[in-house]
Amino acid sequence: MIKNKIFTPINQWLGINKELKLYQIATMFLGFVTLLMVILIFVILNPDPIVIQETGQSKSYVVGRHLSAGPNQEDVKVFLKEFINLRYQIRKDDLGGTLRNIAPLSTDGYLQALEGEIKKDKSESQLSKIDQYVANIEVIVNDKEALAKFDKIVRFNGIPLIVPTEASFQLIKDKASKWNPYGILVNGVIEHENK
Repeated sequence: MIKNKIFTPINQWLGINKELKLYQIATMFLGFVTLLMVILIFVILNPDPIVIQETGQSKSYVVGRHLSAGPNQEDVKVFLKEFINLRYQIRKDDLGGTLRNIAPLSTDGYLQALEGEIKKDKSESQLSKIDQYVANIEVIVNDKEALAKFDKIVRFNGIPLIVPTEASFQLIKDKASKWNPYGILVNGVIEHENK
């Protein structure tokens, strides 16, 4: 009887190892190709925008860049007007509503400081008889500061008292959200009441 060397266990084991090595190389190559295709898909789906500038009879095409733009001065002005209306509009016995309204627009530190101030004022006075709102809001924003001038109108037992007020705001940038589309938070307010 002739021994067949092809079907010996050692040869079979070596053959299986060669096939496994081939499958390993093929898997690594296909994984690399897949990764390359995923990267290409992201590049193709997120191209730089083409900006068309039309001047008179001619058009010029420029490839733009994706930049994350922060809020500009007009956004800050609109944000501060909204914040001032929410912050200084106080109804009788609804001081918690004011805090809830400005929560998405303020840092936690500012909210805690304001809540402590409100509790202190509430214990020292009769805030349950006071309504307050604002009028004539004028916001001044430049690169260094954000100021606002407005009239606080305080009604005590139905009698109005107008208090001209100036305030400077410490603002920080944050992520935009559904409740804060500008991505700005108030971190501090310093008030100066004019007499």
